[in-house]
Amino acid sequence: MRIMVKFLWNNVKENKFRSFLIIFAVALSCALSLVANTLSKTIDNSLVRQIRSQVGSAEICVMPDSKLSTVNVDPSFIKKLSEKLEYMVPVVVSQGMYSSAGGENVKLAMNGYNLKDLMLMNPIELKKDLELGPFTGNKVIISEKLAEKYGLDVGQPLTVKMANQSIELKIVAIGREEGLFGNESLDFSVVLPIETMQKAFNLESLVTFVYTKPAPGVDKASVMKYLSDNLTNYIVKDIVSQDYIERNTAAVTRSLSLLCIVVLLLSSFIIYTAVKVIVLNRLPVVGTFRSIGATRLTGNFILICESLLYAVIGFMSGIMLGMGALYLLALIYSKSLGIFRPIITVDAVDVIIAFAICVLLSVVSSIVPVLQVNNYSLKELILNSPPREKKLLPWKGICAAILILAAVFGLLIRKAGDIQTGYEAVVYIICVIAGGMLAVPFIVRLFAEALWPFYGRVFGNEGVLALRNLRTDRNLMNNASMAYMGVAVMLLVNILCSSLGNVVNNSVKAYKYDVLMEGWSMDDDFRKASEQVQGIGETYGIYTAYGAKIDGTSDMITRIDGVDPEKFFEFYDYEIDGNPGDVVNKLGQGRNIILSEVIKDQYNFKVGDNITVVLDNTKLSYRIIGFFNTFMYNGSFALVSDELLKRDLNTKLYSQILVKTTKEPSVVKKALQDKYSSKYVFIKSIDEAKRDYAKANRTTINMLGLFTIIIMIIGSFGIVNNYIISYMNRRHSFAILNSIGMTRGQNIKMLLIEGAAVGTIGSISGMLGGLSLLNVISVLIIALTKVEITMNYQVSTLIGTFCGGILITTIASTVPALNASRINAVESLKLE
Repeated sequence: MRIMVKFLWNNVKENKFRSFLIIFAVALSCALSLVANTLSKTIDNSLVRQIRSQVGSAEICVMPDSKLSTVNVDPSFIKKLSEKLEYMVPVVVSQGMYSSAGGENVKLAMNGYNLKDLMLMNPIELKKDLELGPFTGNKVIISEKLAEKYGLDVGQPLTVKMANQSIELKIVAIGREEGLFGNESLDFSVVLPIETMQKAFNLESLVTFVYTKPAPGVDKASVMKYLSDNLTNYIVKDIVSQDYIERNTAAVTRSLSLLCIVVLLLSSFIIYTAVKVIVLNRLPVVGTFRSIGATRLTGNFILICESLLYAVIGFMSGIMLGMGALYLLALIYSKSLGIFRPIITVDAVDVIIAFAICVLLSVVSSIVPVLQVNNYSLKELILNSPPREKKLLPWKGICAAILILAAVFGLLIRKAGDIQTGYEAVVYIICVIAGGMLAVPFIVRLFAEALWPFYGRVFGNEGVLALRNLRTDRNLMNNASMAYMGVAVMLLVNILCSSLGNVVNNSVKAYKYDVLMEGWSMDDDFRKASEQVQGIGETYGIYTAYGAKIDGTSDMITRIDGVDPEKFFEFYDYEIDGNPGDVVNKLGQGRNIILSEVIKDQYNFKVGDNITVVLDNTKLSYRIIGFFNTFMYNGSFALVSDELLKRDLNTKLYSQILVKTTKEPSVVKKALQDKYSSKYVFIKSIDEAKRDYAKANRTTINMLGLFTIIIMIIGSFGIVNNYIISYMNRRHSFAILNSIGMTRGQNIKMLLIEGAAVGTIGSISGMLGGLSLLNVISVLIIALTKVEITMNYQVSTLIGTFCGGILITTIASTVPALNASRINAVESLKLE
């Protein structure tokens, strides 16, 4: 056994490049499978941890219904239902402003709690405390981070502006950076007595929220239904909603799964070609073993053990690479969700699955070249002269045609709306990739036959020899297949990224206002008061309904906006079918609605159809009068008149107020922030909104860019490796050509012509494959996100991708070209 291990280890060290190539392919596949299996859990746990930092062990939140004239909760209603609850914790939350000694205005998240309730639900650990109990009056607990940044300590006063008044509080404790104080990425949190907050805002016994937890042994769903049935004026919300978490992670995890499938296919091809080179190099050794009595089974066992050794090394490397990639992707994606401390979650099962993938990938990819050794005679093994490659098999062409036709006809007969999970689209993608790679070798042969006369006249005898090699050398055909894959994916990703960027830009271009305000208590008096701020030209209030379920389906319209038809085009510039002015004016002439193009395509709606939605257990019917194109809310968006939605919701509160300014938007934004510093109003300029929206979509674009880089690296390695195999198989022919007078320059010219021809065929095929994949991907995007993206086919992208494919294959051919030019004819022919 020791001798066997030593022999295998020496084999691995013998050729560092090929060993690196196999280990890299295995490690990359291991890392991606680990990330694909665990990223969802990592983000899920990070989201839950972020939520738990604010609400502790609470499971249910009771908040006011938007139909109420007040935005507060009367906890006395909930106390009557306390037999099903372990506890109920009322809280008053708002914003405040603290002016530091240096003159900086610091936003504070003001949390009013009964301290005993807070310690029961979400305990905070105190670093320092002074005169903490009883926790009443103008006392405040601040965070460790706030204290350190502004030099605050227990016993000192803290003057806070809230509820349009300045209140002097006394710092009685400093909490450690965890729990309620653990996520202060936007605002610093402070805790006050709940009575102090109620007094400041004249709430009497009202509160902002009530957090509850079911009593031991009581099912949460039954408690929520019980509360909903008995609290008709309030919304009962599941704090940790699994549906919410899955919606935030589904798209990225499915994209990673698709990436993993493609990389596994490419890695398998790389390992196959690399092991093929290893087997060719090992032929004399295998022949020696056979000549001294070793069986074919023993030889196969040794080669398979070598593949297993690569699998083990690749697994160890892949786990480290995967953990780093997992943390990086989790950090990037978590930041887009407002999480700044992702927790890496990897189970033993995930590691076992990754190891199994490494072993299967390495062994399955190696088995064909290993078994091919059994077909070699002892003479061929000892003399290192394997038999010539077999001709192209017709069944491969038949399989290629079947796969490509299956993808094409499958897309023709199926509609995007029929593909609910996206799994069918993934099957189509695999059909296009596998079918294309099987078809390319036949395209290479047709190309060589068609251009035979042309190459002879243009490139001379070297061109004729190059085409002859293309017709007979399977490794050159495999290179064309690799080029096909690389070019197809590069074209796919470049156009997709460009199209996503255009969608993002076009979506935010529809906004014709300068500042956006969002809050909980913005009525028409609030809107008029905001117009008194200097620099504001005009304002526009939006009523909004969220989560309107389409009756008879499981789908929802994420957002319905109530808009003023007379002012709509002053603040928006949406692309509306037909005559936009006439369509929008009809909103005020009855129960009319304008739907997004995405909803239209999903349900085949037409103008004049009726749609019924369910809001707060009330069915509301609307007549469809038009459609508009938008990417906002993944296209799940609709418009009705403001007066109609105001009546349907029985509300006076705006969800948003849009502001046009006569001064610089940043100046107006600051003035509004100063005016409403003590209210929960979120204010941002439209430029900030555009940047935030672009940033939220940059995660997807960055992942697609990473996808391109990985494919390019793997494809380049595979092409180089195939050229090395081709060189090894053709050393004899190179030596014969050199012996009859072929110069070094002619040799290099012939191989570069081969490389350019392979690149041209692979690029042309790849362009067709990439365009086919774009059609499939557009269906997949609709299936996963319900968003229709118009692909941006730029001539510069097409030309750049085409030239890039030719350049990569031509450069890759220089290594064997230089080797072939230096071949020793006497050494290669001495056994003849």
